[in-house]
Parts: sequence; C-alpha cells; structure tokens
Amino acid sequence: MQYKIGRIRMNKISSKSIMSATGAACLLLAAGTQALGGSPSASQVWYVDLLAGGGEDGMSWNGAFTDLQDALGSAVAGDEIWVAGGQYTPTADGQRSVSFQLPSGVGVYGGFVGFESQRAQRNSTNALTVLSGDLNGDDLPGFVNVGENSYHVVVCNGGSNSTVLDGFTIRGGNANGSGSDVNGAGLSNTNTTMTVSACRFEGNLATGSGAGISNVDSDPSIFGCAFTENQSSGGGAAMWNNASSPVIVNSLFARNAHIGGGGESGGIYIGVGSGPLIINCTFTENTANQANGGAIFIHPWNTPALPTRIYNSIFWNNSDTNGGDTDIGTGGTFAGAVVQFTIIQQGFVGAGNSSADPQFADAGAGDYRPAPGSPAIDSADSGSYQGPLFDIAQVNRFLDDPASPNTGSGTPLYLDRGAYEFGVQPCQADLAPPFGVLDFSDVIAFLTAFSSQDPIADLAPPTGVFDFSDVVEYLIAFGAGCP
Repeated sequence: MQYKIGRIRMNKISSKSIMSATGAACLLLAAGTQALGGSPSASQVWYVDLLAGGGEDGMSWNGAFTDLQDALGSAVAGDEIWVAGGQYTPTADGQRSVSFQLPSGVGVYGGFVGFESQRAQRNSTNALTVLSGDLNGDDLPGFVNVGENSYHVVVCNGGSNSTVLDGFTIRGGNANGSGSDVNGAGLSNTNTTMTVSACRFEGNLATGSGAGISNVDSDPSIFGCAFTENQSSGGGAAMWNNASSPVIVNSLFARNAHIGGGGESGGIYIGVGSGPLIINCTFTENTANQANGGAIFIHPWNTPALPTRIYNSIFWNNSDTNGGDTDIGTGGTFAGAVVQFTIIQQGFVGAGNSSADPQFADAGAGDYRPAPGSPAIDSADSGSYQGPLFDIAQVNRFLDDPASPNTGSGTPLYLDRGAYEFGVQPCQADLAPPFGVLDFSDVIAFLTAFSSQDPIADLAPPTGVFDFSDVVEYLIAFGAGCP
C-alpha cells in the first residue's frame, strides 16, 4: 500500500521579484552551463511519483514510476533516483522479507514535489518522503499493529562510496524474525561504505539490535540524520555496529530505548572491531535496560588501536538501570574512547569537556537547539570538525553569536557543540553591501566566489564540488528574497 502525504506546491512570488531575478538568472545559468557543459551529472535520472499518470517508464516526472521498486530495479551504478513526496512500502503483497534493496553506486534522493529539473530545487521538509515497513497501513503509536511489518525497510549489501540514501523518513520496520532478520529494522547494512544523509529513522523495532540501523562489516558516512523513538531488545536501539566504523556527523539521537535483558545502550552499540568517529551529535533521553551506557556502549574488548572518537557533542538526560554510566558505558574497563570538547552529564576525561547544562531551547517539545546563553555556543573545536557546511537543520555550521564568548579551539573559534548551530541563517543570496538588499552586486559576488571556488558559493551537495547545483540553489535563494 502507498499513500500520498505532505505534498505542497511552490509559493507564488511577485512579478517584481521575478523581474529582479531575471538578470541573475541569465548570468547564473550561463555560469552553470560553462561549468558543466549544460548536462546533468548523473548517467540517468529515474523518477518516482505516486501521482504520476503517464507511461510509467521512469524517464520523466510525467512518466514517472509509481513504485520505487521499479526504479531500484532499473538503475545502475552512476544513476540517480528522484522520489516525490509520499509514503512507499517495499511490497503490496504482505511479504515481510521484501525490502528496498539499494543498488551499489546509485544515489536515491527523496523530498521532491514532482517538477524539479535540478536536485538542489527540492525541499524534503515540504515534500515528506517516507519509506515505511507498515505493509497494512494500520500502525498505531507504541508499536501497535506492527506484526505484519517488513523485517527491514531498506537493505544495502556491498554499497560503494557513491551509494547514497538522502532525504527520507524511514519508519515502521519490525525485525522480529530469525537470523539476520532480528537486526536493522530501518536500514540493514552489510559490507557497505554508503552515505546516508538528511534522513530520519523513527519508530523502528528489533528483537535483536540496531532497530534504526545495523552495520556489519560496514563503514558508512551518516550526515544530518535523526534517530528517534526506535526500540530494541538487543544493544543499540538507534544503531548497532559489528566490525564497523561509521562516520556520524550533525546527527540527533533522542528517546531511543533498549528494553531487553541482553546488550546495552539505547543509542549506539559499538561492538568488537568497531571504532566510529562521532562529530557534533546530540544524545538525549536515550535509555538502556542494562547497567552500561544509556546513550553509547563501547565493548570492553576494543582497544586504543581502534578508538571511538567523539568530538563537539552533547550527552544529556540519558539513563540506564543503575544510574551509573548514563551516557557512555565501557563495561567497566577501558575501551579506547577519546572524548573531547563535549558536554557530557556523567563527566568524562578529555580536553574541553564539560558537564554544564546545555540549555536546550525546549526539550519537552523536542527542540534540542541551544537556547541563548547555552554553554554549547561558540565553544567547540573547529579543528576536529569534518562534514557538511550545514547542521542538521541546514543552518550554516559556522555562525558567530556576538553575545557568546568564543571559548572553543581551532579556526574559526565560533563552532557550536551538538547537532544544531545557534542562530538564524543569514540571507543566503545577500553576499555584498548594501546588506538586506538583493541586487546585481550580490550576483557579481556569487559569480566571483563560484569561479574562485570560495566555500561561500558551495550551496548544494556534494560539499567541495562547485557545479550547476550551486548555481541553481543561488538562483532560488535570490528569487525568494530576504526576510
């Protein structure tokens, strides 16, 4: 079963805004065509839209596939799949073992309305794209009616670096089978180095481990993702790692629960042979029904030769059954953890660490941004930061708060701790004085930055690549104007 949800149309803009953007459009399109020869970067783009009514050959929005499985079966390495907003299930015939299998080397992107010609034009907030294991469409809160749900919503076996899952909400997986079907209800990774970005893993259930994601012999990169209200009987309700060392940046782990008698950690379980790198993440309200690690458990057999490294993060209001290692548990022995410039409630030895209240904006409402005056503001180590230029909410990662002292390390000194950067994103298109007014000087400033590959012109993923997507993103921002 598939359902249409969360689709909106483009907002109207005034004729004055259109006219003011005309000159910018000509120059920007010319710059983009010169940079890329006018052709898209993907070998083939396949389109998926529940509302499509054309020939369904997947070659355009009008003829888009209505079933994501058709696109996954057609795509080959180097292709992209663009998925319009809606809810998609792996199968309509009730087979719980059927999942969305990601082909190696293919980028799968959600968040489209169904008219876009460039990936940068999408907005996954306005076009919510859900991959759901709820095959009957009858799930209720508290994991009610999940008995028929898919064992794994998404599976990636052997995915290369160029395999991408971006812009989706993954929910409703129920890994309660046998063998490997007890782990990885949301996403099951085996022998993969794929990238997962701008995704939400919520409401997944596992009788084993890793209800959100399970990683086996895998080193994925995870950017700007949220893991909320996932539940497992084994270790790591949000994420389980076995001989796996993911890079996790700008991500939120909140209200995940380990409920069983085996395993540990409501957040991340770091098994033998695993050494993840965790940067600018927030862990809060995760619980473990064991005595070690409400947020993270690191297996005691791990050594400094393969350390878990945690930088610029926040651990607050996590819990376990004995109230001891409520944030990071190590099984009572040294487990090779390096934690620095992190707010951690239980305390942890490391440069720049603090146990001060991070002062979330409104934790009760799920708002884990730092409030004004938070010690998380402008106090991180920018030298250890690796990742996108934007935080989990797409706010610029390096915003200086004039009201907060710069107490961090590295250059610049004003990086915040946690998944969210404090402050309001400046008007993206306003690059030259007079600020607050969009005019031709802003266009010239962008073109100059673009030609010199200045990071200020790197507006669209992939980070570090200056291409037509950046030009389109600037044109959209220019047309939208400033508040």
